[in-house]
Amino acid sequence: MLMRFDEHFLQGALSRVSLLGNTFPQEALFGVDSRTLKKGEIFVALEGEQFEGHNAIEDALKKGVSGVF
Repeated sequence: MLMRFDEHFLQGALSRVSLLGNTFPQEALFGVDSRTLKKGEIFVALEGEQFEGHNAIEDALKKGVSGVF
């Protein structure tokens, strides 16, 4: 599942987010399933009863994600 967020959404949703310069892409793609991520997307490592997203961070980085939450 991919979600699209812009910098204004992120700044409102995450009170401590800091964006440097004008480097935020016009349309960033965020994914929660490390198996389907593509280069440049941002991985959101979720935790649940059946899974632990933090265990997939290394795999996500190997795929070339541009960031991890």
